[in-house]
This record gives sequence, structure tokens and C-alpha cells, in this order.
Amino acid sequence: MSKIILKSQSRSGSGSSSSTPIPTAQNGRLSTRSESVEVVEPTHSYANTEYTVPLNKEEQRIEDSKARYEEDVRKHQVVEVKSANMEDDWQIAYVWSFIIKFNLRNHIPRLECFQDFEKCLKEPVANRPDDIFESILICFLGNIKNLRSGSKNLTPENIQQQLSNYITDQLTNTSEWTVWDRGWPINEEDRGSCCTSDPYRSELGRLRYYGEPSNARAAKNPITQVEARGGGLFELDWRERASLLRQLVDWQLTHSDSIRNVIHREFPAKANDSRGKKPQLENEARDSIIVKELGLTRDRARIWSFDDSWRLYKSGNPYKRPCQLICITSDRETYDRLISDLESFSESSETKPNNGVAKGSKAATEAKKLAQARKNEGDLAERLKDRIESAEKEEARIQRARRRIAQALEMQQQAEMRSTRTRRQSKKVDYVYDDHSDFDSDSGPSRKRRHISPEFQGLDGRDRPIIPGERRSARQMGLIDQPENQEPVLGVDVNMEEKSEESVEMSRNASTHSSHTGTGTVVEDHSEVNGNSNGVANEEGKKKKKKGMKGYVWVEEFVPYGKV
Repeated sequence: MSKIILKSQSRSGSGSSSSTPIPTAQNGRLSTRSESVEVVEPTHSYANTEYTVPLNKEEQRIEDSKARYEEDVRKHQVVEVKSANMEDDWQIAYVWSFIIKFNLRNHIPRLECFQDFEKCLKEPVANRPDDIFESILICFLGNIKNLRSGSKNLTPENIQQQLSNYITDQLTNTSEWTVWDRGWPINEEDRGSCCTSDPYRSELGRLRYYGEPSNARAAKNPITQVEARGGGLFELDWRERASLLRQLVDWQLTHSDSIRNVIHREFPAKANDSRGKKPQLENEARDSIIVKELGLTRDRARIWSFDDSWRLYKSGNPYKRPCQLICITSDRETYDRLISDLESFSESSETKPNNGVAKGSKAATEAKKLAQARKNEGDLAERLKDRIESAEKEEARIQRARRRIAQALEMQQQAEMRSTRTRRQSKKVDYVYDDHSDFDSDSGPSRKRRHISPEFQGLDGRDRPIIPGERRSARQMGLIDQPENQEPVLGVDVNMEEKSEESVEMSRNASTHSSHTGTGTVVEDHSEVNGNSNGVANEEGKKKKKKGMKGYVWVEEFVPYGKV
């Protein structure tokens, strides 16, 4: 007899054991026995495994270069000096100094002082017309593109799009370092072959890694980023605006022809360059584009001034390490207080070393440094005193300019409120005086009417049709009321009417005489009517010509019955 054993396996659980009844057949009987069956799941699951296509040689090189670039950026982070408030931001002072030194303030409407410049960086909306921030962007971008001053290619309406396009083009097609890229690595010379044995040292400290797409940097455009959030130029905070203006200044110093000409005049490339500066002038320091410190304080801090205002800055030595720029004076009161402090320290009694102290000792060195500090602050106080006159003139100029701006704004507001005669009328003027239908309806658009000829309303005293609305003189109205037997005569004045009546009587007498004589002819002599029959008539005709008579004389002729 054969033995048949059926076993069932379950996959519920991982490595679980279950007691499963197993049917068996022995000697024709079916019996059931329980056995323990252990189910073991496979240790590797192929369902969650991601299959990656192997990279070719070029793609692998790009990935490795990107990884080395990111690692190099992490190791060589540049510590940027950031200020908490606007007055201490060196980028704002840098842009303002550029505007002053290159005489661009006259090309920017309503920009008169440092406070106006700082205020425009915080404006939430455009203060049109002549918004200062938009005017600065138009001036800077026009210099970069070498456009003529006053060009209408850049307007407040299109400056955002034009500026965004230029920034995208520069980030895509050039390798110039910008404020939106990572900071310039410090100690770049340490990556040479003499200092490191890294086989990939040529790729370190670069703007792009090997194989980076050309349009990858375009995503760093700040205007594109703020437009993606549904904003514009005025949605940028003051730090982003300061960085944008700083980058535009850097591009002007590199690409603007007008700015480069000023630089070449200050620093000629060749000894015989025609653009070189002329011989020494009295106001050379004033016209120079170089910003020099005014002096040193007792702690060897440098004092800076970027215009003729009361504002002064203090900093460390910028040629050795990045240092903070701090505003120390902003008005006349703080300016005078600084001068008094400097003078009090420079005039204090000097402490000389004892005679027994050696010259090279520490005490002698300290005394020497103290004497030099007093001398430095004394010189600085004298320079600050010399600036008082120019600062007062600058303050007076700013006050006059602000009054002019306020007056112009007030006149503009008054002009918008009052009504003038030159204002265009909303309703078309109707010169038909007898048409009363248009005067009844004040509303509705004016429609062009078709001219309709007036109806016949009879004849006047001279058998002429009466035209409704016709304007007539008082003389004509008087002639209409005259009796029918009186001849209507039109003339220029009363004397001429009397003369014409005399001529009519003469013509009547002539016609009557001809009818009695029986000649049966009527002579039409217009010269007699016009006064040319005798000497008196000729004189009257001359008078009429001199007076320049206008109109006609109506003459009624009598024809004999026989002639008819």
C-alpha cells in the first residue's frame, strides 16, 4: 500500500511556525495528524529595490565634479558682514558714494540727500510720478546699456522686465562673479600646486562645476524669484534692494562707457593718454573719484565721509579684513559733539616717561602711541571744522530743493481740483437756436443730425422768402415795415440811400418824358443810376468808391404800354 502525505504551507508572518492538520491515508483509512510546519520568508525583498541605470563615463564625471564643488563650498564659507539696521550697511554707503562721485544725482529726480536714498529702499509701493527707486534703476541700467541720457526706451512701466532680462542674460552667458553667487573664497592662492596635492585642485574655488547647465544660475535672479511669488520690485526688502543696486554699480564700473571714461581720466591706462587728468587743480580732492578717510581716532579707527552732509562713518582697516561700517554722526548736534570730544582728548596733558625708563621699554612705547593718538585726533578735529561751511551750504541747498518739490506738488494737486475753460465739454455745442428738442434731454450721447431745409413761411415786404432763424439787422427790419409805395433800397448808410432815391427819381422823370414825346424807346443808362451823368454825380461816385460801398441798389423801371 502506498502512503500519501499532503502538506500545506502558509506565508503569513516572517519565520513563523504553525500547527497544521495533515491528512494521511494508511490501509484505506483516512486519518488526521497534526505536525508543526515552519515557514521561512526570504530575507531579500525585491519589491522595494530601486533599479538604477548605470551612468556613463561623462555623466559620472559631472556627478563627481558637483560633489567636489559642494564640498569645497562647505569648507570655504565666506563670512559676510551684515548689519542690523540700514544706517550701518556698507552696500548702501557704497552705492551712494558712487552716485555722488560720478555726478549721477542730477539725473535722478527728487533725489537730494542720503535720507531720500534710504527712504526709497523702504517704500512699499511706487511713489509716482518720479519714484526715486525706479529712477535710480533706470539711470543705472541706462548707463550699463550705454543709452543716451533721457532715453525713452526705459520707463517706470517696463523697468522691471528690462532689468530682469538683463540679469538673466548676465547669469546665463557670463562667468562674472555676482552678489547672488557664493562668496569669493578667501586665500585662493593656497589652492595652487605648491600648497596642495589634490589632483582636482583646478576645479576648486570656481564659479561653476564641470558640466553645470548654463541656465542653472538664472534661477538666482531675485526679480524672477519675487515674480514667482506674485510680487514685484517693491516686494523686495531693503537688503535685497541694496544688493541689487550694488551689483548694478559693479556692472557700471565694468561695462558703462561713460563711467569708464571718468575712470580713465582719473587713472589713465597710458602715460600719454589724452583722457588723463589735467595738471593739479585746487579742487582735485573734491573732484576725485577716490574716497579717502578723513583721519584716525585714538583706537586707530578710520573716519569716512561720502558727501558734504553731516553724516560720518567709522570702520576698521578695510584693506586687511572685512570690517563693519558704523554711522557715528547724522546731524549738526552729533557732529559738534564729536569735534569737542576729539579736541578735548588732543589737548589733554601728555605723560612723558621717566628719565630712568629705557627707550625700548613697554612704558616708552605706550607713551609714544598715546602721543601719536593725540596728534591724529587733533588733525581730525581740524579737518572736521573745515567741513562745517560746506555742510551748511549743502543743508541749505537741500532745504531749497525740498521747498521747490513741495510747491510743485501743491500746484499739481490744485490743478487737478479746479476746473478751467480749456476743459473739453461733455456735450456737443448746438448752434441751431430754434430746435428745442435737444435742450429738453440732458442725458444720452450726442448724435449727428441731418440738415433739413426750413419750410416755406411766406414773403417779406420785399417779396423775399422768410427763413426761420435768420438774423437780420435793424435797418432791414425797418424796411420791411415801410409802406408798399416806397421803393426798398439797400445801402451801406443813410446818405447813400438818399442818393440812390434821387437817382430813382431821375430815372422816373426820364421814362415819363420819353413816353410823352412818343419816342417809344427806353434807354437803360446804368451810368446815370450810379451817378456818372454829370460832374456832381462823378464826385458822388468817387466818394462811393472811397467808402467801398457794399450791396446793390434796387431800381424799378417803367416801360410804356406801347413797348410792351
